[in-house]
Amino acid sequence: MKTLMYAVGTPMIGSTSRITCVYFRPRQSSDTNSLVIQYGTGCSAT
Repeated sequence: MKTLMYAVGTPMIGSTSRITCVYFRPRQSSDTNSLVIQYGTGCSAT
């Protein structure tokens, strides 16, 4: 499944910690950027 990362959390004002809030949803035809995660023997970026 192709997915898109669309929200990354930031620390609240006065807080020293961050709550993870990265959300994924299926890719839509109107999306211009996407993230593909697949199994392999290494890693790469293009």
